[in-house]
Amino acid sequence: MSARHFVRLALVSHALVAVIVAPSVANSQSRNDHVYVDHLYGWSVSYPDNWTIDTLDQAFVQIHQPSTLPYGLVGIHSARALKGASLGDFADRMMANEADMAGFKVLSRRSTTLSDGTPALEIDDVMGTDLVGESRKLFVLRGDRGLVVDAETYRDSFPALAPFFEKILGSFGLVAPTTHALILGVPFIGWGDAARLDYHDKNILNPSVPASLGMMLEYWGLDRHLVEHSLEAPQGWTSASSEGGTIDSVRSYVARGIPIMVMLAMTPAAHQAEPTAAAMASLIGSGEISPGTNLTQSQLQHVQDLTSTNAGFGSGILGKMVSADTLRHWGEVLGQPIWQETVFEPARVAIGFDDDRQVVILHDPSFGPAWDVSYNDFETMWRLFDHNFTALFPVDLTRRSSGHPSAAPYAPRTPSQHAAESFVFGYALASVGHLVEAKARLNAGLNAADVPAGYHHLFLLELGRVAQASGDTALAASEYQQAATLMPQHHRAWLFLSQLYEHSSRPEWRAESGKLRKKAEGLCRDVEARSTVRRSLPHDFTMMGCEGLLPPS
Repeated sequence: MSARHFVRLALVSHALVAVIVAPSVANSQSRNDHVYVDHLYGWSVSYPDNWTIDTLDQAFVQIHQPSTLPYGLVGIHSARALKGASLGDFADRMMANEADMAGFKVLSRRSTTLSDGTPALEIDDVMGTDLVGESRKLFVLRGDRGLVVDAETYRDSFPALAPFFEKILGSFGLVAPTTHALILGVPFIGWGDAARLDYHDKNILNPSVPASLGMMLEYWGLDRHLVEHSLEAPQGWTSASSEGGTIDSVRSYVARGIPIMVMLAMTPAAHQAEPTAAAMASLIGSGEISPGTNLTQSQLQHVQDLTSTNAGFGSGILGKMVSADTLRHWGEVLGQPIWQETVFEPARVAIGFDDDRQVVILHDPSFGPAWDVSYNDFETMWRLFDHNFTALFPVDLTRRSSGHPSAAPYAPRTPSQHAAESFVFGYALASVGHLVEAKARLNAGLNAADVPAGYHHLFLLELGRVAQASGDTALAASEYQQAATLMPQHHRAWLFLSQLYEHSSRPEWRAESGKLRKKAEGLCRDVEARSTVRRSLPHDFTMMGCEGLLPPS
């Protein structure tokens, strides 16, 4: 068994993430020892001058022996969300996987304390048959945080390394953990600004992705225009991408001054659906078509009509939005993750967190800088994309040119950015039938100060749809008429008004319906009118035009 293989076996019980702690043995600290303090998880440790420490992952800090000594490793793991577990239960849970391995045997299990009196449990064990490993582990619980210190090597080497292990473990102590952090000086790049860049796959990649990558690059002193050549990390940089991230992943990077890109659903309530996939899944679900069969001409026409309703002439400006559960169900029906359509994948940059306020702080290309999102909403939005995150940073973390504690506070979000959030969230709530909440959110946006004309139009348009869905025909007509007055070139106000009139009990409205629809159709054929609408509407998120998806710029 190789040394690397043994380490994997010895650490397998910590797959849930734990933290390293130290016994109450009082060892003197050498003048040449190094001290490392982890403010994120709240612990400190010292280690000999010629040993090295790897702190890239603060949830698993590693201390390695010099080449002059036999192989050995001290791993310090950190975990949260362990409320209610006793110290013994925690240790048993973390040791469960090792206990099933060949040759595993507990040599000793004893209660101890850290130097500050914090209770701890120390366990010595061996594992393996041909090459036998030996480790000394220390388990500590502190509130909702679990800590595990694991010092390990081959059994034949343990006597030589034991004095070093004992000294490192004995130095371990607890400090007050960081409960909040905000990286200052991360440049903000908006969705519309990024859409003007000439990056690869521009028509199928959401501009929030190059915007987020550009923010990280500029934070470290490079130019956003590098994304026009490549969306990969610059040569020689560290690139850490992963699915399965947690709030602790965010804390770990942000606490060290490293912003990270996170892929999140558009809102907690609903996310944009790829229109053709949504149409196919809906018709399969209704039994009208069967999966894997060729479509008849009639079925194909129905798919095209429904696609236009989802994203095109007959759709709302954001197209079809549905809940994450619906997207996953449709993915199962179609046999593919339809929510991972790159044009509908919004990226944001995490720049801070605050445990007291229970928020993650994001630079959102659509909604503005330093946007607070509750832990619950963040988790809901992140879950759709399997908790995916990406960190890009140079090996030398001191090279950042703009981010530093003395940087100016972030500018307040603009009225346009607040309007973007209110509109998208209101639209999403209406899409899943939460009409009361949607109306409140949209009205709040409409009545805010300094609302741009484009958003004023969109708020009225969507409030009309909410009123229509709620059965308030008079209010819906009024909202549509006001929207049409503000932007007469936009076909949707006339189209929605025609649809409302078509089903009205008032003869004069029904008579007017056909004329209004023809007006809407004519506007969609009018190149100048469409160009005017494109210029007048906001450029903060992916939108639908007369024939489907609008280009980002």
